Amino acid sequence: MAKAQATVNERRPATVKHILSVQHQSMATTEPAMNQHETKDSVKLTSVTELQISTNPARLKFISLFCAVVYCWEDENAASKLIADCLEVCGGSQQLLSKVLQTRFIDDRTPLRWIICNIGQHQVKELPPLPKALLDHCGPSLSEEAVEDIQKACCDRNDNTMLRAAFVHPLLRDDLLHGFEQPVADVLSGTEVSFRIPNFLDRMLMFKECSVDVVFHRSLYRLLISIDGTWKAQCFPVVACPNDRPCQASLWLAKHDAAGTPGAMEPVSTSSSVSSVFVFSVDFLRSRNSFIGKNRQITGKLDMHR
Repeated sequence: MAKAQATVNERRPATVKHILSVQHQSMATTEPAMNQHETKDSVKLTSVTELQISTNPARLKFISLFCAVVYCWEDENAASKLIADCLEVCGGSQQLLSKVLQTRFIDDRTPLRWIICNIGQHQVKELPPLPKALLDHCGPSLSEEAVEDIQKACCDRNDNTMLRAAFVHPLLRDDLLHGFEQPVADVLSGTEVSFRIPNFLDRMLMFKECSVDVVFHRSLYRLLISIDGTWKAQCFPVVACPNDRPCQASLWLAKHDAAGTPGAMEPVSTSSSVSSVFVFSVDFLRSRNSFIGKNRQITGKLDMHR
């Protein structure tokens, strides 16, 4: 049989034998050639300025990657794959990836904001794997634009728990070096916000101010206590909900017992202002009193009203 086949091959014209030989070689090397072609022609980003060009292949690739994973926001493997795919488009550059994640090119938003806005709507205690993976690759620092977009994303969701979870991340905390516990604010109802500021005295003496943020009615409000001759408190919107009148605020503080446990709250001041910047003196806080409890903290609430 083999001898007969050899005889047939010998009888074929030289051209046919040459074509068969080329086809055989081509079949043997088809897969490697395809891989080489894909590597050579794969989409690569060289500068974040390219993301502002609507038809840029790298921009379109990033948008495709983020859309593909947004509904897998609780899946750590999906988050890891997204980062790997994004790094590939960035040519393996962590620095370039950090800039991409902090650039507004998806519906005029950063990927951070777009992802946080579009993940599942429910209360969280910790930052979900997908936004956490993005934040983890934004080092060594976040731009003001990126921080603002994270705040706006939490307001878009009207989600104070997401704000708290995000701002525990090392890139968003400003007090890690001092080992302070993060100030906490919780929305109790449609008109009431509670807050707790640990190490209140330490912060005031070190930095001459301390603050706590809360997402309330799709706006981000900040209670800021500062020293400027006297000790003062202000409550004002950092991110205001469009077409919404800002709230006014009344400040209440809890009195602590001898063991430092917070008890009943007393009104400190009621303020009103069309600009929603409310200033009232809390000068009494500069010395030890029953409003300052265990761990040198203050506990209180804001009554928010229009």
